[in-house]
Amino acid sequence: MSLISRLFAPVLMAGALVAASAQAQVITPNPTTFTVEGVMNIEAWASCNFTMTFDVPAGGTSATVTNAVVTGGYGCEQVSFTGAPWNVRVAPDRLYIDDFEMLLAPAYPTGKQTLEVYWTNGSGGYASGGVFFTLLGYYGTMGHFGVTSSTPISIN
Repeated sequence: MSLISRLFAPVLMAGALVAASAQAQVITPNPTTFTVEGVMNIEAWASCNFTMTFDVPAGGTSATVTNAVVTGGYGCEQVSFTGAPWNVRVAPDRLYIDDFEMLLAPAYPTGKQTLEVYWTNGSGGYASGGVFFTLLGYYGTMGHFGVTSSTPISIN
């Protein structure tokens, strides 16, 4: 084996391992529709309950949030989601909800952004779900949700 071969063999092997691990992530089962329920805390002034409905097409490499509703909570009387449906990209342990937007009051839109959700597959009797941290407008926001549909949902 030549010197050049010895030097580049580890680089080529590392590239092959990265390529092999870069498989597309999918939501399973697919196609399916599932609902999540959660809580979103907006700074110190609002703690809003919400539901979202996700529609997953065959293949499961993407999804769409077809419905999102604030269902109550403290300080949430004028808080609402706007602009749905939103496209959802799937990555390892993540969902990226593109063009996510809310109204924090009737005349105060947050602006469109990508909401990054850290996903955990369910196990041991616990449902799958996600957590997120972001800025909505100028307000720090964090939240969590869990899958409420009877079919277990996973990202694999």
